[in-house]
Amino acid sequence: MEGKNVNVKNMIIMGLIGAIIGLFAGAAVAGFFPKMEFLFLVVWGVIIILFAFWGAKMKEATDVKTLPQDGLTKKEQRIAWTFSLINPVITGGVLYFMWSRTYPIKAKQANHISFVAFFLWIALYFFYFWFKLSVNQ
Repeated sequence: MEGKNVNVKNMIIMGLIGAIIGLFAGAAVAGFFPKMEFLFLVVWGVIIILFAFWGAKMKEATDVKTLPQDGLTKKEQRIAWTFSLINPVITGGVLYFMWSRTYPIKAKQANHISFVAFFLWIALYFFYFWFKLSVNQ
């Protein structure tokens, strides 16, 4: 099975650029439709995903066959944790499907990080509402 080249550095850079552009585009769309605030998040998320995929597909001179099959490096772990804590579902999906063919071990580790971050979000959500209810009584 032959893998695809993925440019992680450009994916992160273009994802951050997409976040900035998406913020303004989402605000503009939400300004035109003031009763539908969720459009802001939809437009913002779609632009981030599109820019990240665009950056991942940018050409860089690497040979897939010579790349190591090791796990995540410390830098990649920090990046995976940072983006997973911001949005674990999208980050986990993007990292897993981006690395699943060429780096299966990295894909699995990044997916585990996003699952842990997702369950942290759920725990914080329930803790917040439990605390809010206990204060109101």
